[in-house]
Amino acid sequence: MTSNSSINIDKQIQWLEGGIAEGYINYYDYNEFKNFQHIGSGGFSKVYRASWKNSDTVVALKYFKNNRFIIKEIVNEIKLLQKVNLHVNIIQFFGITKRKNNDDTNYLLVLEYADSSTLGNFLKDNFNRLDWNMKLQFAIQIADAVSCLHQNDIIHCDLHSDNILVHQNMLKLADFGLSHRLAEISTQKNVFGVLPYIDPQHFQIQTNNNKSHHYKPNKKSDVYSIGVILWEISSGHKPFESYDKFYLRQKLLLEILNGKRETPIPNTPIDYINIYTKCWEINPDDRPNMQQVLSLLKLIDLNEIIINEIVLQYEDSIQKGIDKEDIIQLIKIHLIIKNINENEIFNYLLVKNNELKNIQTLAIFYYYGIGTEKNEVRAFELYKEAAEKGHIDAIHQLGECYYYGIGTEKNEARTFELYKEAVEKGHINAMYQLGKCYYHGIGIENNRIMAYSLYEKAAEKGHINAMYQLGECYYYGIGTEKNNARAFELYKNAAKKGHINAMYQLGEFYYYGIETEKNNARAFELYKKAAEKENIAAIYNLGYCYQNGIGTVKNGIKAFELYKEAAEKGHINAMYQLVAEKENINAMYQLGECYYYGIGTEKDRIMASKLYKAAAKKGHISAKTRIEAYELLYKEDISKQIETCIWLYFEVRPGPDLKTVYHVPAWPGLG
Repeated sequence: MTSNSSINIDKQIQWLEGGIAEGYINYYDYNEFKNFQHIGSGGFSKVYRASWKNSDTVVALKYFKNNRFIIKEIVNEIKLLQKVNLHVNIIQFFGITKRKNNDDTNYLLVLEYADSSTLGNFLKDNFNRLDWNMKLQFAIQIADAVSCLHQNDIIHCDLHSDNILVHQNMLKLADFGLSHRLAEISTQKNVFGVLPYIDPQHFQIQTNNNKSHHYKPNKKSDVYSIGVILWEISSGHKPFESYDKFYLRQKLLLEILNGKRETPIPNTPIDYINIYTKCWEINPDDRPNMQQVLSLLKLIDLNEIIINEIVLQYEDSIQKGIDKEDIIQLIKIHLIIKNINENEIFNYLLVKNNELKNIQTLAIFYYYGIGTEKNEVRAFELYKEAAEKGHIDAIHQLGECYYYGIGTEKNEARTFELYKEAVEKGHINAMYQLGKCYYHGIGIENNRIMAYSLYEKAAEKGHINAMYQLGECYYYGIGTEKNNARAFELYKNAAKKGHINAMYQLGEFYYYGIETEKNNARAFELYKKAAEKENIAAIYNLGYCYQNGIGTVKNGIKAFELYKEAAEKGHINAMYQLVAEKENINAMYQLGECYYYGIGTEKDRIMASKLYKAAAKKGHISAKTRIEAYELLYKEDISKQIETCIWLYFEVRPGPDLKTVYHVPAWPGLG
């Protein structure tokens, strides 16, 4: 006697074979496929990548385990895919193929192949390069796909990031193994899936073990799952990753039932947060439907997303101590890449200036002249308004306005107070700036120990300038004991993060062999990097390296160019005041040497004499000695008789007197 199950299986097979025969299911000969590669597995199936015929066409072949006994699932998936096959965000169904296995026939679905793995893996590998425009597009695409299912009275029942594929930066909903038309869903049906994505109502049944209240999956079950997926898109992480151990699942289940949800990621658009938090409400009746979710996602203002990205980039860079001019260039480049007009964003901020973050961003635009003329007074007013409303970065920026007199009068006492307030709220750059206040006595009595302590705290939090300053503290024994080994490590870390002065100082350590082996090649390399970033001391040292063949091949022309560059930068680079002053004088003196001896340029004794005089006026000892030697000998009328003599070698006692004078040339320009 034939069982009912066998009859049902035979009917399903007849439906399949009939569909193939009548042409409403495309059939592909199994021998047309080659280059099989296993790419994934599910509870009932395996998926292979394969090439079709002798072409570049690549497809996915879905093979079902225990093929004959789950033929109903195969038929169900085909029927569902045919209903939604035209939707661009649902994996396309091309047809079926058959593979003979002994006496059995195994059916395989021929599906569209997605080239970038699952959404979960894609986010893990590519999240740092995704902007909010792309994240929002992903959210809209998956919401649109599920909305299409619901419009056809289909629920998926197993939505999670590993059932969503990525193909050429477009999401494709896949794996309909558990999907059913609503009319076919049994109240006793167990729904499999990934725990954090499942509607908590399903857990309630398992916890209470009360069959009279057995959960029946519905469209709102998919809505809950979509809410979790939207959070995952915003974070780049699987939900509740810390609960990945099997023994923690029961604990997570109970906590979710008690309202535990993932925490919104900073700088996520507030409208986006509101959407996914509504989706994962405990009561299904309080959740929106998928069409509402889709509509709300489409209403999210991309300008707000761009502003969030700008704020995130600006605040993160400020906290790390990156140079502000570099930050502004990054912001402008960001807007160009997004094809966003500066003026449009500025005008949008003017209209939406009731939001705290927009007030702060508008201040930045006024201060740097982004999308408008630079207006420091207006920038100050906006920083002040945002600071009074508690914006932590605005408090810090307001301190800078008072320190530099930006849009207001200088007020060092107020600067100190604001930096201190920002530090108490956790602002890292303010921590570094407060350290500078204590170091230089700005608005407070000088306290090097306190400065050292603040630099240390900021450096521990990744502040680049603080790392460098802490290195200086250890090198010079400021606020702490001298420790060259610690200074070396700090300079090295700051240099790796792009700190220009740290590159120069690290070069000095390698040149002199301080806490490391002497390494002229490494010193040259670091001087070169710092010189390319306009560090005057490094430009001078690089010239010295080229002149003397230190870590590189001698090159008098290059040395001359670098000495000239360093000397010329003396009046325009206040950024490196302490170091630069000394090195500019050296550069003037060395440039004089180049002109005098014709190193890298033609001899020019008049130009040489001017440079020696300029260096001597700034206190350069060797330059003074040369001038004094000439003047002393000139009085004795010796130099008039010598036109082409080799330059003198001499030593100098402390003080202005010459100890020894040898061969002296004539300097026509020295008079």
